[in-house]
Amino acid sequence: MKCTCKSLRQRGLFLFILGFYFIAIIQPVLAKEEESLLFDISLKKESLIIASSLAITVFPLLMPKASYEKEAPLQDISRLPFFDAWSANPYSKNFDLAGDFFQYTSLLLPAVLLCTEKTNWLTIGVMYAESIFLSYGLKNLGKTLFPRYRPYTYFEGAPFSDDTDFKKSFPSGHTTMAFTGASFLSSVFARYYPESQWKWPLILGSFSFATTTAALRIASGNHFFTDVLSGAILGSFSGFIIPYLHRIETNINRKNNGAEKPVLIQLNLSSFSSSIRFLF
Repeated sequence: MKCTCKSLRQRGLFLFILGFYFIAIIQPVLAKEEESLLFDISLKKESLIIASSLAITVFPLLMPKASYEKEAPLQDISRLPFFDAWSANPYSKNFDLAGDFFQYTSLLLPAVLLCTEKTNWLTIGVMYAESIFLSYGLKNLGKTLFPRYRPYTYFEGAPFSDDTDFKKSFPSGHTTMAFTGASFLSSVFARYYPESQWKWPLILGSFSFATTTAALRIASGNHFFTDVLSGAILGSFSGFIIPYLHRIETNINRKNNGAEKPVLIQLNLSSFSSSIRFLF
């Protein structure tokens, strides 16, 4: 098996603690000036977006099931195209787990947007949920339409899988989701705070986490270069297009007469260190 029940529980516990600290312990505080409305949600718009994403998600489930091998057969690495051959690696559990961590972190990074006014939280939450839903459907659609053996099937010692996961290499789901979080955070934060000193650090930081996720998926033997490249494109598209469809054009000067709204982050380090010790 790829992972034991114990490792699954540890990952779930770590994800819970990480999410808790992003939402509850990290406390963004902004100046109290009222912000202009930059995104909006409506019943008609959300219905169309959700219906489209649902159709993309359900379509693969309606396709006839192909008869796959129950175990991954050893593949011939000499048949790989040159642009993917260099990225083929045997399976690594450590890199696999590290990729999970960076994917979850990338998905949780948009919690930074809690620094906006509370009146924006519902709109941001709806948009992010739609972005995740869309990217999830797109990556599943790709895996169904373009079945492909994972790189570790080209080496001895491939992990056992009882659900044909070994033939779901394209595109990289981890990379898709990670870039969805990075793209969403970057586009929405830049919209609210175009002149903020935190804009570029957040953009570069979020995409660094997403890129690291992609690199770890290659290093772990789960994906080829073209898998993670397609995942990055799909994720970036999903994280950008949903906020774009909700934009409200405005000419209001958001610089507050040249003064930026400061973003102050308070971090309870003692609680964090205690939780880390509890986890490990």
